[in-house]
Amino acid sequence: MEMEVRVAVVLAALSTFSYCSSAAKLITSQSSVPATENGEATFNVSIDPDNQTAFIGIWTFGSQTVVNWVGTTIIYREYYGGRVLLTPATGTLKFDKVFLNDSGEYTLVITTAPSSFNLNGKVQLKVEPESVSVPTIQSNVTNPVEFNDTVTLTCTASGSDVSYRWFNGSSEVSDTQRIHLSADNRTLTISGVLRSDDGRFYCYVYNHVSNGTSKPFSLDVKYGPDLPILSVSPFKPVYSAGSSLILQCSAQSSPTAQYQWFLNGTSLNKRNQQLEISNIQMDDAGNYTCWAFNKVTLRYAAAQKVIDVIAKRDRDLSAGAIAGITIGVILFVAIIIALIVIFCLISPQNVLNGIVGGEITFNLPIDPVDQTANSGTWEFGSTVVVIWTGSNMIYTKDYRGRVEVSPSTGTLKFNKLFATDSGEYTVLITTAPSMIDLNGRVELKVYDYSITPSPIFGQSSDNVTFDVSIKPTNMVLQAVTWTVNITNNAVIWTGGAISYGQGYEGRAHLNTMTGSLSLFRLTLSDSGQYNVTIITTGGASMTGNITLKVLDPVAVPKIQFNDAVTLSCMASGSDVSYQWFNGSSEVLDTERILLSVDRKTLMISRVTLPFFHPTLVNDWREAAPFIGTRMGSSCFPAISRGHTPWAEVPLLHRKLSGCPLSSSPRHFLVWRKCRAPGMIRHWGAAWRWPRVPTGLGFQGLYPRPPV
Repeated sequence: MEMEVRVAVVLAALSTFSYCSSAAKLITSQSSVPATENGEATFNVSIDPDNQTAFIGIWTFGSQTVVNWVGTTIIYREYYGGRVLLTPATGTLKFDKVFLNDSGEYTLVITTAPSSFNLNGKVQLKVEPESVSVPTIQSNVTNPVEFNDTVTLTCTASGSDVSYRWFNGSSEVSDTQRIHLSADNRTLTISGVLRSDDGRFYCYVYNHVSNGTSKPFSLDVKYGPDLPILSVSPFKPVYSAGSSLILQCSAQSSPTAQYQWFLNGTSLNKRNQQLEISNIQMDDAGNYTCWAFNKVTLRYAAAQKVIDVIAKRDRDLSAGAIAGITIGVILFVAIIIALIVIFCLISPQNVLNGIVGGEITFNLPIDPVDQTANSGTWEFGSTVVVIWTGSNMIYTKDYRGRVEVSPSTGTLKFNKLFATDSGEYTVLITTAPSMIDLNGRVELKVYDYSITPSPIFGQSSDNVTFDVSIKPTNMVLQAVTWTVNITNNAVIWTGGAISYGQGYEGRAHLNTMTGSLSLFRLTLSDSGQYNVTIITTGGASMTGNITLKVLDPVAVPKIQFNDAVTLSCMASGSDVSYQWFNGSSEVLDTERILLSVDRKTLMISRVTLPFFHPTLVNDWREAAPFIGTRMGSSCFPAISRGHTPWAEVPLLHRKLSGCPLSSSPRHFLVWRKCRAPGMIRHWGAAWRWPRVPTGLGFQGLYPRPPV
């Protein structure tokens, strides 16, 4: 009975492979199989009857082999190794991960066992691009502060060939003076963020298969407080004792500002927007100050109002008296206001930037200049930095020796900054002679940076990179300048286009995220000192320098001979040094071996006729390794201390197997007038000596044996 054999291939749907046997006609049919990029695919192969196995087989993709096997010995093509798996018994092939370029026609050819049927078939694989995932937005700043921070929004989505677009509300975002999109549109950067940048940002992603939109990202810019508005209700130029009034303080701020009230510089322990005063008395008169504070921006703002109180009279006053009192009150109020304006603490800027190891000063001048900081305290968080009264100062342990305070103004200077110095500092001083209490706050940001250690050595035509690392890594740079030998500009960048100096256009690349500089195709003229100046958006300035030395590569040294047995080593390159070796031992000056001052030349004295002078045979043995090293051969004649009379010997054109010599073109030694014991076994040896002193018993060197 004739046996029928079938082969079937199934991938997501049944696909039939045609078969052939000694009794069957070959029929080929194709089936299209869909798959998704980065997904799995399986070509299921079955053989009927099931007592047949795919003993020998090969899967091919076009003209390329995917996998072939004999029995259980399987060989995968390197491109498919690790992502396809073969079942050798049936020929089933599984892709753990398919790529777009895997699309196409696959062919299977197998020989079964035990019946040795030859079967083949084809399947068409169609890989569709991967759909994009729902994108997500991440920000580099949790609570961006107006004017201080640069916000970077990054859109992340998986899929094939993904494109990106940004929207603020319903309006698409495009490049402006402060808003920048990366080359692939994945990143949106807003420099010097403003409160007007608030909004709901969306990231829209798409490819030619699908699209998606992110959840809205609400950009909430923290700002303020702005200058508070201080109002009094009811408003009167002068209040009679026993009256009641309400002071109202409000300031634009996000988040909402916190408030604190002071009377003549003394805290009233009131922290509401409103200050209610009932039954006001004479000692309640004075300067009322409302301080607004934002706990996120760490900024303060204040407004002042003078309240004047007069005693309540039992009888009416005449119009003239009232007028006189009013004029006096107005003059008093004017004086108080003048004093309030005059006596103030000129605080430092809200945020200062410093560098690890550098200096920084918190300037606190007092106006007018006749007032001094009679006493005061600087604190870092809850830790006291320094306390002073007059000229007596007490520094705490961690700051002793590296900070100093000016007792007349309260100005604080750091002579050496640490990374741990970052944070908020507060100052409280009492002036003299007016005894006015003043306070202020400042935030210090300390940055650390490093630069590639100097010097750097480079080789002509090679590339080199001057690496700059800044911590914290979210620091945004405002300007970078690289100069060469102080006066020549290599690269200048101030936030816009990068300007390259003469000779560096097309050969240099500046990383504006870190300040690192790469130079390509180095030349000797690139040698010199490179100085870098980096300025951050916060105003911090960092400088450094690197020395670059560009050298020509050292050429392969060549040794030359002269008749005095002087060996000269020649090599091109920059700052080349020389050493000589005899075998593995370094050669040093001796009585007969001399090295030149620059060690380029080695001279061995008294080496004439070494073959025939029994006391100088070692001279030859000393010279031989140098010659052999230069010429690429280390096989030399065995020299005897004795010698026989000169005699002609036949010219033999051969070398024995015991001396593996070679030359190109082939050279032959001609023995003439000499014969020494032990040399007979090296007749006609081929040497690569360009020249040999004739006194050694050789006539010379020839490109071929002389006739």
